[in-house]
Amino acid sequence: MNKVLDLLQDVFNEEEQLSIFKELVKIPSENPGNYEEDIALKIQEILQKEGISSRLEYVENKRPNLYAVLEGQSKGITVLYNGHLDTVPAGEGWIHSPFAAFE
Repeated sequence: MNKVLDLLQDVFNEEEQLSIFKELVKIPSENPGNYEEDIALKIQEILQKEGISSRLEYVENKRPNLYAVLEGQSKGITVLYNGHLDTVPAGEGWIHSPFAAFE
């Protein structure tokens, strides 16, 4: 497993990851509300910039699933990321906007 972690550290840029995270936090994705399309399109745009093909499959209006495959260059471990695009409603009482990323 340490080999996998070493490979990931060589590939991922912490500053880039933080920048992407901040972009995604700013996109409301509350459910109910049919907001998942906006965040799916943003993730698809990020993948496209990296040369990773992806596709959206809509289960309902403005509610797509996003699929992407990044082929490896040799035999080895397969990694699967599985998540969801929606969040629970933000509610009230926030000191800062729940859709603003700041340090």
